[in-house]
Amino acid sequence: MKKHKALSIFGLIFLLGFSLSSCDTNNISSSSASSSTSEVIKKLTVDSDSYETFVDQYSRLNLSGLIVYSEIEGVESQVTDYTLTWRSSGEAYTDNQVLLEDGNFDIAVSKTGYISTYFTISVGPSTGFKQVLSVTSLPTKTTYKLGETFDASGLVVSLTNSYTNSDNKKCTTKTALGSSDYTITIDDSKASTVALNEEKVYPVNIFYTGTKDTLTASFYIIVTDRTITGPTKITDDTISVDTDSEKMKVTITNSNKTASATDDKGYYSPDEISSYNVAQYSQNNYYNSKYTPTTGEVPLLIVPVIIPGYESMATSKIWNNIYSSFFGKSTDQDFESVHSYYYKSSYKQLDFTGTVTDFCIAKQELSDFSTESDFSTSDKTTKLAAILPTWAKNRYGLNLSDYDSNNDGCLDGVWIIYVGPNTNSSTNYWAYTYWTQNTGTVQDPVTNSFGWASYNFIKNKEYYTMIHETGHMLGLEDYYSYSYSGYSPLGKIDMMDNNIGDHNPYSKLLYGWINPYIVYGNNVTLTLTSCQQKNAVIVIPYDDKTYSKNSDGKVIFNTFDEYLVLDFYTDSNLNSNDNSDYEVNHISGNGGRIYHVDNRLCDAKFSIYENPDDCLSGTSYYKVISNSEAGTRAESNYGLPEADNCFDEIRRISADGTYMSNYNSASSSTLFKAGSVFSVSNFTSQFNSGKLNCKKDCSYIVNFDTIG
Repeated sequence: MKKHKALSIFGLIFLLGFSLSSCDTNNISSSSASSSTSEVIKKLTVDSDSYETFVDQYSRLNLSGLIVYSEIEGVESQVTDYTLTWRSSGEAYTDNQVLLEDGNFDIAVSKTGYISTYFTISVGPSTGFKQVLSVTSLPTKTTYKLGETFDASGLVVSLTNSYTNSDNKKCTTKTALGSSDYTITIDDSKASTVALNEEKVYPVNIFYTGTKDTLTASFYIIVTDRTITGPTKITDDTISVDTDSEKMKVTITNSNKTASATDDKGYYSPDEISSYNVAQYSQNNYYNSKYTPTTGEVPLLIVPVIIPGYESMATSKIWNNIYSSFFGKSTDQDFESVHSYYYKSSYKQLDFTGTVTDFCIAKQELSDFSTESDFSTSDKTTKLAAILPTWAKNRYGLNLSDYDSNNDGCLDGVWIIYVGPNTNSSTNYWAYTYWTQNTGTVQDPVTNSFGWASYNFIKNKEYYTMIHETGHMLGLEDYYSYSYSGYSPLGKIDMMDNNIGDHNPYSKLLYGWINPYIVYGNNVTLTLTSCQQKNAVIVIPYDDKTYSKNSDGKVIFNTFDEYLVLDFYTDSNLNSNDNSDYEVNHISGNGGRIYHVDNRLCDAKFSIYENPDDCLSGTSYYKVISNSEAGTRAESNYGLPEADNCFDEIRRISADGTYMSNYNSASSSTLFKAGSVFSVSNFTSQFNSGKLNCKKDCSYIVNFDTIG
């Protein structure tokens, strides 16, 4: 028999199996062996089938099924009042201990007045032993009010042992510990005695004396006096809008048009028009990209997510800054909050409401986002955006239907503000808008449109980043080039270009915030108020454009067409601010603006509608023309001619005749002044081949009569 290894004084803990040996005759005294036949002999025996004879090193020995018999004068009966000790050391056997050494080990079985016995277990050598302490279930309560004390109810802590056994198999055992097996501390003090007097995230630490080392685990609790509820309407009495009293008079003529004998007006006024805009496109586009509604009280669900490793940043100050960037008062910002900007820009038609939840501690609350690398791609961010509303619903009892104001089965807008790594435009740690392309139901809406941005933008007072990305959620594209750094069709001046100023009039037409005057006659004179007032914009179509009317008798204006947009720019309100981060200054002064718009849609066969109005009854079409000209956004990727890549969705026409670029940004010289004259033929260099992209004539001549 292999020589037994001696056990240390601390005891080796065993699990799973053992082998029976013969009775220990050394425990029988010589007097007992030679005693008279009248003396009763009592001895113990062990059922060899009631335990395993071989176990792995680092496993646990469980003898709960051990069967021991007492034998008196040949009669056996099962007993349970016996004791087990390690034979080599005399230490008491403790169930479920980890076996630290390999070899053969004897366990003695004793009972007062009986001859003892023992059995042997063989422990096979194993490698790679590791113990991990983990929190299997968080406490029922993880959010506290100021002054409350910690409650561990519901907390489950587990110990996992892993190793490779003698058969080269990986083995793992996981055991839930009792509350008396470990200690819990907060700020180095016993958790139950700590008063939670600061609004922040507290790390809760757990300590357990393991087989070889002291093991630790941790989780986080949030202490706050905030109450998270459903969408809240924002009251901001600091919002003010200067309507500007100046006006611009223009005369628009077209020699290719014939005056009507019955209609000498020559234009449709805003109250005669019903627009087909981004709201309709949102519900009918091929991609199923549902945009955030552009009018009414529109609720946003904003979730600050803590990237693993940055839990200490989950402070009340940071939460307040996040809230302020979205819903703060206008006068409290260096520029504007998301709410105040869009309330002003929309002429008070878009009133963002919503909820900013408490911090979502990703490491402990989102199983698929426990490390920083779990946030490394846009696909992972899209998955995160899809699950966060359910997290918020379960955590705060929110009714997600309250966040779907147009009842299309999609949450109006989900914002994720991540708190963690520094921003880096070459990684996923940047800012962007994306769409899951999912649709739920009115009763159970899901995420479709969402924004993703770093808290660092907010910390650096770059609120325009969230304003710009919200512009995408509402349905706008970027107006700068992705491929050519020097190309800038808007001369850098626009919220969807270099994050500066107000939205341009074309963007507002798309949003449905304004209706235009639409010129169709041969001689029209109009006086426009400034762009600071609603419906102060003129649309000039190609010569042979005709318009249908709806059942209410209103002219249907399709914003997804090609046309010119004209308005009267004034440098007040949102147009009066510079963007120092992008080193772009606003345009000073007043004057006319003209934009060339080409927003024609493509059908399911990747061809642009010959008549853009044909898309009005469609349910599966594409938006293909853009300013970005890169990758999948290039028009040629939709089967269009390579030459069509030079089309821009929107291009600013400069009054001084220069072509807009990053090196020739829009300035006061690009504004049309009194006495200026515009026609496509006079500004050929700013158009493609002197015509519109659709190869149709636009023969209108605009005379800027008076400004002021």
